[in-house]
Amino acid sequence: MTVGQCYQRGEGVAVDFVCAVASHRRAADAGQTAAQFNLAECYRTGEGVEFDFAHAFAWYHRAADGGLRYAQTELGH
Repeated sequence: MTVGQCYQRGEGVAVDFVCAVASHRRAADAGQTAAQFNLAECYRTGEGVEFDFAHAFAWYHRAADGGLRYAQTELGH
């Protein structure tokens, strides 16, 4: 489990979607596909950021290009 996921789920820390997004963004910018997927989910749901389907699509696409099957599935939806 990542730090961002801990903040999203409140595991070991208080739920804080803004901190979760910041953590996901750092890891996503570093090329971690799981973080790219998690950041896309935040944009899709509006948790910690304003809902933005275009940003969600872009992050799903980056994660899918990195080979993450969950992201490939989301792009298909």
